[in-house]
Amino acid sequence: MNTSDLWNAQVGFHKLHPSAFEPKYATQGSSCFDIHACFPSGRCLVKAYSHNSRPITLLAAADNSGESNHITIEPNYRVMVPTQLVFDIPDHLSLRLHMRSGLAIKGGLVLSNAEGIIDSDYTDELMVLVTNTSEIPVRINHGDRICQGEFVPVYRPTMVLSVNRPEPKGDRRGGFGSTGKS
Repeated sequence: MNTSDLWNAQVGFHKLHPSAFEPKYATQGSSCFDIHACFPSGRCLVKAYSHNSRPITLLAAADNSGESNHITIEPNYRVMVPTQLVFDIPDHLSLRLHMRSGLAIKGGLVLSNAEGIIDSDYTDELMVLVTNTSEIPVRINHGDRICQGEFVPVYRPTMVLSVNRPEPKGDRRGGFGSTGKS
């Protein structure tokens, strides 16, 4: 695969529901595109795990004020936020998910698996795994930008069993943590 194939790659996406939001780059210089939470109108059930890792189901619904559908993520809960999007990722790419910095600093939300990795052969709905690390409930509304996506080239070197342990490289002396605290 040459570099021009990476620059000219096309990635298809499918909306499972008409109210799903198309992935878009916010600016010309954006390296990641926005991914939105999608809770279709009516009742939308969302899979979650409580603070003690019990599986639960949240109901995304509008409240009495008629606001848009939303869920509330309680402290230390993990939630699979639906996007209603399915991506058709070419074999030479993977999709990496990154938490939005504003949600992390203001709401205490982090990706449950630190970085989401979506392989090219995954063709189910993109779910964003989110944990509330704060001590207060956090509300996620239909249409909120929940994370960012980045397409990354996939390199698959051949793994070869080495009979001998690798020799030290450079001037490193010692193992884990040997270069100091800062």
